[in-house]
Amino acid sequence: MKFRCRFRPDTLHTLRSQSGAALLVFFVLLFSAAAAVGLRALNNSVAGLDREANISTEMAEVKEILLSFAMLYPGSPGATTGPGMLPCKDSDNDGIADATCNNTTPGRLATGIPNTQFTFSSRGGADDQFWYALSPGFRLLPGGIVNTTTAGTLSFDGVGDIAAVVIHAGQALTGQSRTNSAAVRNNPANYLESTNVTGPAFVSSLPPPQQFNDRVIAISGSEMRTAMALRVVADIKTQLDTYHPANAHTYPADADFAAAMSQPPGLPTWFTTNNWGAVTSYTFLNSNEATIQFSSCAIVFTLTFGQPGITRTVSSC
Repeated sequence: MKFRCRFRPDTLHTLRSQSGAALLVFFVLLFSAAAAVGLRALNNSVAGLDREANISTEMAEVKEILLSFAMLYPGSPGATTGPGMLPCKDSDNDGIADATCNNTTPGRLATGIPNTQFTFSSRGGADDQFWYALSPGFRLLPGGIVNTTTAGTLSFDGVGDIAAVVIHAGQALTGQSRTNSAAVRNNPANYLESTNVTGPAFVSSLPPPQQFNDRVIAISGSEMRTAMALRVVADIKTQLDTYHPANAHTYPADADFAAAMSQPPGLPTWFTTNNWGAVTSYTFLNSNEATIQFSSCAIVFTLTFGQPGITRTVSSC
């Protein structure tokens, strides 16, 4: 007896429908899995970009705080130094700036300056803290003569006259150790690459195949001189506006400028100790107006009695 197996047309249709549905489900699941993987990758990529953007933002904020410190610290309680000075690095990672810094080897950026309103960075964990290097000529302690003729001795990507750099160290690379040992954690070679380890020539990249993941932001000598000039010209204007009503309602003639600066209440002592008089050019325009310019700075400031603002020809030195 022969047996024949035949599908009824409606059964074939049902099987085809079931097969098509199963195939559709398979592709939906496959697509869902691929989409989930792609979404995770996209989220990780976005999170990575967010972290990178946050780091860039933090570094820019640190730079602004340091420049503000250079301009405003002389007005802090107990401050005896003039504008244009920055704290030393924190080489032992105790959160406090070193008492002195005579070299350009990076250390950690200090948390802040005790008894002042300045906090430079609150990043936690040794691996996350910013590194920092400073041109010795701009150091706060022991401070020397700093004015607009002071130049930076660091360089960044081949450009000189850099006053300071702030560095974010990326993940540990081959050969770098980041154990809990103080000697390891305080050694910049375990965090930074190339000449960034010792300075004074700092770089933002290296050609492949060399490993490099430092991120560097620089404070130029010009930016420091601009901060200094803005602070000093504001103090000069305050002194001139006090002088004006006490001296026949006029600004001093060119030859009388130095004497006017010492007339009570007078300028802070750092104006003299940092030789600001020697780098300041004063020009009398009329009884209510005068200009100020500082050596090595292209800005010409115009002071007007009775006007709180100070105009300038260009934005930076």
